[in-house]
Amino acid sequence: MPLATRCRRFLAAVLGHKQSAADRKINRRVLSNPMDATVVSDMLACDEAPDLFRLQQQWYQIMVTDYVAKNGTGFPLARFAERIYRLRVNDESALPESEFLAEIEVLTDHKMPPCVNSWTAKANRANTGSSATRR
Repeated sequence: MPLATRCRRFLAAVLGHKQSAADRKINRRVLSNPMDATVVSDMLACDEAPDLFRLQQQWYQIMVTDYVAKNGTGFPLARFAERIYRLRVNDESALPESEFLAEIEVLTDHKMPPCVNSWTAKANRANTGSSATRR
């Protein structure tokens, strides 16, 4: 089915009169968020059925499926989350280039970067002339 048709059907389902007025209001609010609207459009382009109340979970599962396809192993969520937590606790802003490279690449492909990675930090330093990373 063409993307335009999938989009029309999705919008009719979430904003149509079969939904209560309260649900339509909530759905419009979710879709007015540019990040959520981007996730919805990307999911529709991939022939997925977005659930506006589970978008982050659905998008994460799509990312994990892609990660497994590219790396042959499951996404190391606990280890990755612990490392990101340690970055925050230690007031660090960048992962070393060699650490979690495959994970960062897939997260970035899915517009899910959890922190400023080392390449962004280097670019910011080069652009600002500062050793501090800007957010």
